[in-house]
Amino acid sequence: MAGEREGRHASCRALSYDFVKSTYSSGSGECVEVAGNVPGEVAIRDSKTPDGPILRVAAPSWAVFTSGVVSVGLRFGG
Repeated sequence: MAGEREGRHASCRALSYDFVKSTYSSGSGECVEVAGNVPGEVAIRDSKTPDGPILRVAAPSWAVFTSGVVSVGLRFGG
């Protein structure tokens, strides 16, 4: 049992994300920040709460999502 616990914790790693805001962001502070510097994943957070939760998704899933947004021309926030 102890070996399983140690193995599970040994695979954990501290990640450092380099978040950026979209150039489409307004100055109102209601922005989504995205980090793509960790191989294989994309991290997303709310700019109003930089110490809050981070949503992590697989990089291919993020690519499909953003392609879909671009293809239908979605615009948020008016």
